[in-house]
Amino acid sequence: MRRTEKQIKEEIMSDIEAEIDALMEWRREAQGPSLTEIEDRVIELRKAISQRITKMLVESEEAAYPSDLYCPKCGKRSENKGLKAIQVRSKVGDVEVERTYWYCRTCREGFFPPG
Repeated sequence: MRRTEKQIKEEIMSDIEAEIDALMEWRREAQGPSLTEIEDRVIELRKAISQRITKMLVESEEAAYPSDLYCPKCGKRSENKGLKAIQVRSKVGDVEVERTYWYCRTCREGFFPPG
């Protein structure tokens, strides 16, 4: 789904706030966690936030929603099949993103737009 920069920022801030709230609740319940336990929890939080931000930014890129696309194999016009989730490996870990999915009737193959 295309979002404005303001909407993206609001969603990111909301996610970060929810993660910090969960961290504070964990801290209260843990009753004196060790440094290692705190570090492990913060590393998990950092990874989760990084993956969510990456997902939001990738999904908001214009390349995720081309209005027209030609098959990379045969060069013929492809058919837009709507949004579909794809798992991508990134520097922040595996991230599931939604992008437009395309199908070539000639090659009988589906593909996501590059980028």
